[in-house]
Amino acid sequence: MTLKGIMNVLVFLFGAGFVAVGALAYIPNPYVGSDGLVLTNDLHNYLHVATGALLILGVLTGRIVGALILTFLLYAVLAIAGFTSASDHVFGHVHINDVGRYLHVGAAISLYILLHYTIRARDTW
Repeated sequence: MTLKGIMNVLVFLFGAGFVAVGALAYIPNPYVGSDGLVLTNDLHNYLHVATGALLILGVLTGRIVGALILTFLLYAVLAIAGFTSASDHVFGHVHINDVGRYLHVGAAISLYILLHYTIRARDTW
């Protein structure tokens, strides 16, 4: 398999993971949700599903670089805003706790790495 094919699979799986995390929050569990280790609210869950869907659509439509750029920028902004917010709500609406803050930093870094190697795997954007 080529690097391009590997990156497509990895980005698709990353997107599926975001969708799964967003959906998991609506099933009682100790990990993610309004009472979980990672605190989320409906808006936070919708954002996970939407960004995951964006990554999957990017892979399926061949617009993977654009999808990665948008998703990376969103998570980078959320990571920065999460650490600069004085409350447990980013932008006044997205519920987040310390675990979520660090996970968003990790997601932003991971998305940047995926973006870097996806661009390297393609001749043009």
